[in-house]
Amino acid sequence: MKHWLLGAFVVVLIAGLVITLLHGDAAAPTLAHVESAPTHPSTDPSVAPDRHDAEVAESSRQNVASLTAPAARPAPGRPHGRVIDKQSSSSLAFFRLELPLENGELEALTTDANGEFASASVRAAGPLSVKLLDVGGRIAAQRLNGSVLNWNEAQERKVEWNGKDPIVIAVDYSVVVPLRFTSPAGLTYDDFGAELFDLDPRDAPVESALMSCESRVRGAPPFARFRSLGFLAANQDPKLVRITSNDGFWRGSGWSKCGPFGYEQAEIELVHSGRIVAELV
Repeated sequence: MKHWLLGAFVVVLIAGLVITLLHGDAAAPTLAHVESAPTHPSTDPSVAPDRHDAEVAESSRQNVASLTAPAARPAPGRPHGRVIDKQSSSSLAFFRLELPLENGELEALTTDANGEFASASVRAAGPLSVKLLDVGGRIAAQRLNGSVLNWNEAQERKVEWNGKDPIVIAVDYSVVVPLRFTSPAGLTYDDFGAELFDLDPRDAPVESALMSCESRVRGAPPFARFRSLGFLAANQDPKLVRITSNDGFWRGSGWSKCGPFGYEQAEIELVHSGRIVAELV
């Protein structure tokens, strides 16, 4: 009887050990399970990214941005370019303009025979406010029977200067009248002003409206450039050009008719004139 009980106890003990070993194997992970565990971050949107990895990524982006070279600024240069007629694209010779200097002053320039100009001063690239003198001021005065109707200031034009390429400035159409006269000793063509009339003031009827436009004599050979005013384009009749020296001691006039290529040369003979200077007391 004792032997039987002892044998039953041994059987129960062995069975318990077997069950314990089986449950422990199922609960403990094997080496294969550990090696096959995923090592990459979870793609589950509910799982927040690792804060340290995010900080490292942001630091890397900042380092790359700091190493990126900034855009190169254009080097300073001397502005240069050409003035052309807006309608015909032809160059405008001896056209006066002013360019701003970096110290706030203005540089007076005149285009050459090819309509080109070049500044003597270096400026940084950027916008420039150019004053066009030959389309404003006294030379652009329009008169009716001797009284000023229109007296525009010099026009300002905003242009972009990139530091190297020529600037092209297109201006409104203007009337150019070639002149032929002999400048007196001590005077040059630039010492004369010009006025263009639609009628001869000496022969015009008293009741007529006498329209005129002022300019300056330019170039060699000389010419005068006038604003394209309404009365100039109203008809193709010959126009009277009268020139007067700045000191008032010389004057002359001649007619110019409009041909297929613009106004023809006006032949002018200067005569000595005088003026009276009086002071009212």
